[in-house]
Amino acid sequence: MMEKESIDIDIYEDFKIHHNNITSLVTNSINIRSTHTVEFSYNDIKEIQTQAFRIKSESQVKFAHNYMHVVRKEAFTEIKPWLSEEAASIIFLENTIIQAEPLSCLLNMNYLEHERTIKDNRFKVLCNCNITDHFRTLLGINENSTHIQNATFKTFLAKTLCQESEEVSSRFINILEYIDTDCTAMNLAVVLSASIAVFLLLLVIVVSIVCHMKVKKVQEQANYVGDDCSTHSFSTSFTSPPLSPCYTTPQDFTKQIVVPEMKTYHQTEVYFPFENAEPISVSVRNSCLNQDLLADYLPPQQNRASCPFN
Repeated sequence: MMEKESIDIDIYEDFKIHHNNITSLVTNSINIRSTHTVEFSYNDIKEIQTQAFRIKSESQVKFAHNYMHVVRKEAFTEIKPWLSEEAASIIFLENTIIQAEPLSCLLNMNYLEHERTIKDNRFKVLCNCNITDHFRTLLGINENSTHIQNATFKTFLAKTLCQESEEVSSRFINILEYIDTDCTAMNLAVVLSASIAVFLLLLVIVVSIVCHMKVKKVQEQANYVGDDCSTHSFSTSFTSPPLSPCYTTPQDFTKQIVVPEMKTYHQTEVYFPFENAEPISVSVRNSCLNQDLLADYLPPQQNRASCPFN
């Protein structure tokens, strides 16, 4: 464990801390002012506490190939460039982070966008379609974030790895690649399934409406035409026998009235047996049938109900 201000030096040449097993870096445990590159590489660090590094550099500060078990919030925010120095930069390259607290990946705002390099760092976080929200918390990204912070976040996502599967803990995949491969296909499948479901629902509704209209129409026709003449029937009634007395003018025609009649149509065949037949004597011109003679051959008068549609 490195105590507070365990390293407190001014450096005028490249400085490296590498291949160390460090239990904990407490707050302000490393204080360095350098005109050259400062590099931390191939270290196994159990814990990096808040503001563990206080570094000012005119050149490059580099973290590469380190294994960091726990990184507390704002662990790197006190690493700063000399304000007058344009060559200053900070690099995070191929580090493995097991557990990171919210705001643990924040960098000092004095580093400009092009002075920040973040590439191929592996986070032991299982990949999922909402993983970008997790990394937003690590970088403190919100609606009030600056352009530099948002640009850093985009770079972070584009070049950071997450754990691909729970079974194989050593297998990592690029975050954006995972989202494009798995989440986009999943979203497309969900949208496609929803579209098919909506289409089928609309189809069922349309078919139901059409069938209902068809059935209703058929029922109306059946009620009007077919099954019961007692409710939908008409009959022709005669006010006088079919053969009326003689007439001399057209006005003497017997009128026929069509009225609704609540009767069921029955068809009956009537047979008249004749023992002998004699011609009926009628005149051809200006005369009519002998009604008395004709009455002997006619059946009794009766009205017949009819259903005109049968």
